[in-house]
Amino acid sequence: MNRFIMMLFALLMIFSSASVNAQPRMNIEDRLKSLQDELKLSEAQFAKIKVILEDQQKEMRKLRENMDTSGDREAMREKFMKSAQKTDSLIEEVLDDAQKEKYKKLIADRMRAPDRRRDRM
Repeated sequence: MNRFIMMLFALLMIFSSASVNAQPRMNIEDRLKSLQDELKLSEAQFAKIKVILEDQQKEMRKLRENMDTSGDREAMREKFMKSAQKTDSLIEEVLDDAQKEKYKKLIADRMRAPDRRRDRM
């Protein structure tokens, strides 16, 4: 019984610390609106990117559900990063050259976001 309580406590600590450190996630609609505003997507591009983001959401949910309980956070981080990179590549395939350049800048800004949060602390 003690072992069960300790395991439950450990899981609680892991999930609570993950939620504290996690950056706020945009839902698909917010992300699409942001991309629409930044990239001036056509209706066809909007529809294609919506499907890409919905597929990524399903993939990420599946990764979270099948999370390795061994505690290898680096391996899980790598899987999440690969999924995000795949999504970025698929989105770029839908964009024209000017939009691709803007999108690459958005990605670079997104990658620097954790640095900006640390600077504020």
